[in-house]
Amino acid sequence: MRDHRLLCAAIVICLLVHDSFAKPPSSKGRKAPPSFGKANKASSSNSQKKDDSGLGDLRQFSSEKARREEADRLFQLAHAYREKKMMQEYVETMEEVARIAPDNPDALYHSGMANLETGNLDKAERFWEQCLQMYPDHLLGMFNLATLSAERGNIARARRLVERVIELQPDDPDNHKTLGILRFKEDHNDEAIASFNECLRIKPDHADCHCGLGNAMVKIGRHEDAKHAYMAALTLDPNEAGHLNNVGNLLVRYDRFNG
Repeated sequence: MRDHRLLCAAIVICLLVHDSFAKPPSSKGRKAPPSFGKANKASSSNSQKKDDSGLGDLRQFSSEKARREEADRLFQLAHAYREKKMMQEYVETMEEVARIAPDNPDALYHSGMANLETGNLDKAERFWEQCLQMYPDHLLGMFNLATLSAERGNIARARRLVERVIELQPDDPDNHKTLGILRFKEDHNDEAIASFNECLRIKPDHADCHCGLGNAMVKIGRHEDAKHAYMAALTLDPNEAGHLNNVGNLLVRYDRFNG
């Protein structure tokens, strides 16, 4: 079983195979949040008002257009710093975007990602929480907060967040795989099996989901079903050593070499 590891690539978070999350949900189909600097319905369009988000005062701009343009400029600059491995400048500039556009959930989301990539998990968590307070259906913010919650041992919170992701995006098999992993970690094995089976209903050739199903079957003593699930995973992904190890460990543990 692999240890949890956070991967930060192309500002997307995901975890590895067996003890881990799937890829994060796609944003396809969700209503887009406003562009940087553009106030949402709950926010004032007055660019000189006091910001109560905890990120500081809004800077003074001559117009909303000027504020949006500056936020966009800094956003591009932040990623230029990231490309050059200038990580401190990357974080500081992305947080400046959030200060300029505190009414924009994506600014908060990306500030969380910048802090994640530089190891400041507390600040990453706070930015994602603020993102979801402003825009509760922000799928990537929700999924990443779930991932971080699981990393920090708050499996129940992670599960609730992923359940909400599934409400918004029920046809993504990886979301069901993720929920299955979390239910497995809570020792809710029948529910985990249901989640893995839903993943496989959507994508029957999902090797990792077959593996997760096998793990849950072992926990409730359904060893023959576990062997079939592990063999299905191995057939679909023969180069994954973990699948072969699962089959071998099951056979050794339950004396099934001749069964």
